[in-house]
Amino acid sequence: MPPLRFTRDERDAFLEYIKEGHDPSAAARKVNPDYTGRMFRRIASDQSIDYDPEFAAAFALARAEGRERLIPPTTVTDWKTTNVSGHTKAHYLTAEQLAAFLEYVEQGMPPSEAAQQIEPKTSLSQLNKRAAQDSEFAEAFAEATRVGYPNFQEWIRQTIFRLASAGNYAAAKDLALIHLPEWAKLSKQTIEIGGQGGAAIKLIAEQALPEIPTEILDQMIAAMEQKQIESGDSVAA
Repeated sequence: MPPLRFTRDERDAFLEYIKEGHDPSAAARKVNPDYTGRMFRRIASDQSIDYDPEFAAAFALARAEGRERLIPPTTVTDWKTTNVSGHTKAHYLTAEQLAAFLEYVEQGMPPSEAAQQIEPKTSLSQLNKRAAQDSEFAEAFAEATRVGYPNFQEWIRQTIFRLASAGNYAAAKDLALIHLPEWAKLSKQTIEIGGQGGAAIKLIAEQALPEIPTEILDQMIAAMEQKQIESGDSVAA
């Protein structure tokens, strides 16, 4: 392979694009549509015959400066800034993306869903990677989670009846037992009706159908219990 030859102006232009926050592939294309990031990396690598220690040092400094103002990808085909699922990689998440994510979390949205709402979208795993690399963001993420937890609990209250109505009672119960204080007592004692908790059913109904009087709910549950007893099934108190 013949040695690479870039003009001084081309090298300087490439480094300026890197400082602006472009990844090497995008920066190379801006210098010349026929150039690739790999070509410039060759002259920055001491494993290449084209190695230029002066350029390598300047490239390292430009990369460090550019990470402070990384530019998000414009398409999911930019392999440098997105993963195979099209999610923005941890290093390329901008301040705007991080701020939008934190706002969603404070509103009570589960972090995995919040990650999908920002533009360009990312994943919770990428945000966790960013938190591991960025202590300031890690602290802001923890604070947003703390502030948003009451809102998250309200989200659960709105979700559990829908899950139970769809037949996914176990998921609804698990969410409620873990996160809702009014369900905590059910973890110690539950009246089981056909594999489901009578007290749990009552709490779900009270959340979703507050207009139904308590005495009617009690009558409904009592009738269900009596039907179970008459059919020969056991009721564990």
